[in-house]
Amino acid sequence: MLKRKRKKLAVVSHDRTFSVVIHRAGVDETGYWAEVPGLPGCVTQGETLDETILHAREAIQGHLEALVKVGRPIPEGDQPAIIPVTVRIPLPA
Repeated sequence: MLKRKRKKLAVVSHDRTFSVVIHRAGVDETGYWAEVPGLPGCVTQGETLDETILHAREAIQGHLEALVKVGRPIPEGDQPAIIPVTVRIPLPA
């Protein structure tokens, strides 16, 4: 039996930075949940802030791998923009 040599595919990787927005869980819940605005549908949760950040990194990685698998383009990533917004709150006299 002849053995065929398998061609190895070249793997190219690039670093991308995505903003992660972390929210505290609801009033009757503990922990946090996170969303990645640059990757719609990419959300996760965790009991601690550190765990939520770890899960967010894993969720982003999995989301990007799924995009590659189905032949969709990888978003360029984003840079966070934090802008202070002041609002006037009317209070009863």
